[in-house]
Amino acid sequence: MQNLDKIKYWARECGKEFPINEDIFYSQTEQLEIAGILNVYELEDLKGVVAWIIAPDFKGNVSVCEMLLYVKPEHRKNPKNFITLLRVLEREADRLSCELRISSAFDYRGNIMLELLIRRGYIIDTVRRKKNGSN
Repeated sequence: MQNLDKIKYWARECGKEFPINEDIFYSQTEQLEIAGILNVYELEDLKGVVAWIIAPDFKGNVSVCEMLLYVKPEHRKNPKNFITLLRVLEREADRLSCELRISSAFDYRGNIMLELLIRRGYIIDTVRRKKNGSN
């Protein structure tokens, strides 16, 4: 599968569990693919996926920016699946000697994934505002 076919498949899979506008998600990733900056890695047997871009900032640096990190519910009991996807991102950031930014919500397992990231030395520092300023 090409990257866009992969993204379309995973948008449908994520949509079974999380509210997602597949059309918008697909349209946005299509633009990233056209720009040549979309990267996708799938676990064997379609257990999970990670998608990322290499994004510049205004300081002249680049970051590996995760766009989608998803493991199917039936494969979440084994943290190895999540760690394998995380290592793909880490290797890319190491290759480029840059920061890695992860923005996925890990709601599906409470704080287990966040705890794993903290144990691996990640700093949890995202600031966000919900839609329409709601709390």
